[in-house]
Amino acid sequence: MEIKNQYTDHLGNIRLSYSDSDNNGTITTSEIIEENNYYPFGLEHKGYNNVVNGTEHPYKYNGKELNEELGLGWYDYGARNYQPDLGRWMNIDPLAEDYFEKTPYMYAGNNPVMFVDYDGRDFGVYIDHENNTITIRSHYVVNSNDSDLMNDIASYWNGISGDNVFSVGEGADAQDYSVNFEVTVEVDDSAGSTAGADFLTAGYEKAQKGRTDNPNSNEINSLVTSSDYLPFKKNDRKQGQTGGNDAVIRKDAESKTNTGKHEVGHNFGMSHTSGLMNDTGGRSATSRSVGETLSRVGLGTSSYGDRTGSGAIGNINGVKGTAPANFTSGSVMSKKQFDRRKNRAIKRAKRKSN
Repeated sequence: MEIKNQYTDHLGNIRLSYSDSDNNGTITTSEIIEENNYYPFGLEHKGYNNVVNGTEHPYKYNGKELNEELGLGWYDYGARNYQPDLGRWMNIDPLAEDYFEKTPYMYAGNNPVMFVDYDGRDFGVYIDHENNTITIRSHYVVNSNDSDLMNDIASYWNGISGDNVFSVGEGADAQDYSVNFEVTVEVDDSAGSTAGADFLTAGYEKAQKGRTDNPNSNEINSLVTSSDYLPFKKNDRKQGQTGGNDAVIRKDAESKTNTGKHEVGHNFGMSHTSGLMNDTGGRSATSRSVGETLSRVGLGTSSYGDRTGSGAIGNINGVKGTAPANFTSGSVMSKKQFDRRKNRAIKRAKRKSN
């Protein structure tokens, strides 16, 4: 079987496809299958390096699939379709209301040399069937002046590990998987503030790079407090905002910690529902909100409160052991509720057996 290799640049663009067909460790011109070069917004260079030896590879700019049916020439990014000759999306941004200072059709903040618009994967889910655990992981990169805040936020989410379970099966035979959070924090002050956009930190840049390096399994996010973020200037009551894998907190927010916990919840795919994720704020995350997070990766069928959180799409990044029957059709509930239900079911089963 011939192995095809690919060379990608820092934006995930597939620049070269090749195969060492004679297995001599050297690549010759005849072993180059396809070469592609792009203008910044993704339009392909024409007139040179266009020889295709074999079948043309459909994945090109940003590693996305080019749809040439009916002469469209669109790239499929999952949530939207992108047209490189215009440098614009063909669909409105699903989070347009959070970025009203920008056109909802703008690609990569009009800076495609540095940034990439991916499909918003911000957290990873790890399932351990041997120990009956489901772990939701996310890594935040922050400036040193926001490190205490982010550590408090991480401590909250990590601290509710085990409060909720993913229940599989019925009655006395039901199994519970402990739902755990693993939020880690990294401090990086290497990026300076950008005029008029102090949320463009090293964390933001690392989160973007994480999507480039691992577009299907990225867990890197950023959080920053801001005094000049434009949406906050437009709305004095707005305390925080998320978009994809970043969270921005008003520097003079009434409660930065609670606001941060809420916005990080959106990074986990949680919408405005109840408790901590109520749009007016609350104390604790509910089992419904945790259910939304798992539903984003195909575990359970939780209903969403609204569109907030829809920009965060997680991925199952690790599975250990064998899943029980009908595993994905389980549901999230509190540990106390599961124990009560199972104990009642066991008592009923004993009475019937007697």
